[in-house]
Amino acid sequence: MSDALWYYVSADRQRHGPVGPDVLRALAADGSLTATSLVWREGLPQWQPLSTLAAELGLSLEVAPPPLPAGNGNGDGGAAGHAVGHSPSTAPEPAGADAVVDAGFLRRLAAHLIDTVLLAGAGYALLFLLLLGFGIGLAGMAALFDPAAPPPDDGLLALLLVGLYVLPILMQGAYHILFTSSAWQATPGKRAVGIKVVDFEGKRISTARSAGRWFAAALSYLTLYFGFLMAAFTDRKMALHDMVASTRVVDQWAYTAHPERQQRGLGGCAIATLAAGGLLFALVFLATLAAIALPAYQDYTQRSRISELMVQATPYQAAMNDFLGNTDRCPDDFGEIGLAPFTHALVAEAELGENGLGECVLQLVLEQDQTLGPLAGEYVWFSVGGHDGFRCRSSAADEVLPLACRG
Repeated sequence: MSDALWYYVSADRQRHGPVGPDVLRALAADGSLTATSLVWREGLPQWQPLSTLAAELGLSLEVAPPPLPAGNGNGDGGAAGHAVGHSPSTAPEPAGADAVVDAGFLRRLAAHLIDTVLLAGAGYALLFLLLLGFGIGLAGMAALFDPAAPPPDDGLLALLLVGLYVLPILMQGAYHILFTSSAWQATPGKRAVGIKVVDFEGKRISTARSAGRWFAAALSYLTLYFGFLMAAFTDRKMALHDMVASTRVVDQWAYTAHPERQQRGLGGCAIATLAAGGLLFALVFLATLAAIALPAYQDYTQRSRISELMVQATPYQAAMNDFLGNTDRCPDDFGEIGLAPFTHALVAEAELGENGLGECVLQLVLEQDQTLGPLAGEYVWFSVGGHDGFRCRSSAADEVLPLACRG
């Protein structure tokens, strides 16, 4: 194994290699590597402390705390000028304190919610400024609604519409691209929940790659958000646009001098954000249900009120039918059919008579009551003597009437 290529983790927690064994011996000699420094070569199942492989490398080491990182972490002296790279994908992640914690789906969702709120606020502020700046042009836009108003300036109107539709997209792109490629390596939302974006080697991504990652996110939208959901079950918690751009979203302390500070679970900010988002979603869901259910319930209530009148009118229809059969005419008042006048809390007036079809009719005028909605002040007729026998009709719209009273 004297000619094996090695990889090592420097004091600043960065991975380097491949290098020859002479470089490792030089780094150990000048103190850049210590007995606890992690090293790996092909054939080893995992990263191991340098002390466990000292005999193979011909080193005599004493276990001591690692020195503070200096320069670029590559060491100097005998190690100067050696080739430094990054370990290939075949090298396993360092174990223990050097393990990389990928950001889970829920942390990424919390970050997305925060970014959405921030962008929405900035978008409304931009809209206000645009409308304020184009105030003169907006006065001309009145022609769209008032034929008597002077026509708007076409160029000014086109410029305003471009601003309303294009600038928000540019703002969102700049927000994600510039923040992700900045020293933060994260948008404010990701920063708040303690995660960042890196490449497959743990490095900060360039502006060009950040732009490609943002454009690739369109694929996740086009797949009905399945591309984002992939972060919940892929090996490294990668969404579709991460795979396209070769990026990872990891804990903010990954690939730093303090990887032991990485957090595997949800932090307080993420929990609070998800709770607020869940509450808002529940409120919107309930409001939508209410918007659908309340009108349906009101229609049901109004139909049930007419049904009450139908039940109460049944004996009056039967009495009118008997009177018509015995006298061959319609009754003029309730006394002729032997029943008390029709009364109900919803009825303002009730009278007997004959319609133009030769049918005997009990005509009801409903109260002008706001609780009746579209039924207020409408007429309801219960008739006998026609070809269809007993009939119920109304001047109200069909949707608030029982089936028997429609048409």
